[in-house]
Amino acid sequence: MDIIAEILNAEKMAEEKLREAEEKSADLLKQCEQEGVKLKEESAENIKEYECLKNNKANEEILSAESEINAEEQKKIAELDKIYNGNHEKWENEITDRILSM
Repeated sequence: MDIIAEILNAEKMAEEKLREAEEKSADLLKQCEQEGVKLKEESAENIKEYECLKNNKANEEILSAESEINAEEQKKIAELDKIYNGNHEKWENEITDRILSM
């Protein structure tokens, strides 16, 4: 009967090892799921930070381009004002002369 007791004892030990392995497997699966959630959250945060960084850079570039455009616009307006101030009396006289000569 010692052989039967040994077989039953071995079976009991095998069942216990199987239960322990299943528990460890469940714990590892739970850890993997938690790590997956953590990685998704970190990725989402990194994506938001990257988007903010790119949006800020794009806004800076837009403001820079806008400033350049405004500066060029002011330069052209100043040139046109200079031309007008230098010629408006002449133009007014020419218009008046044309009207009167009709």
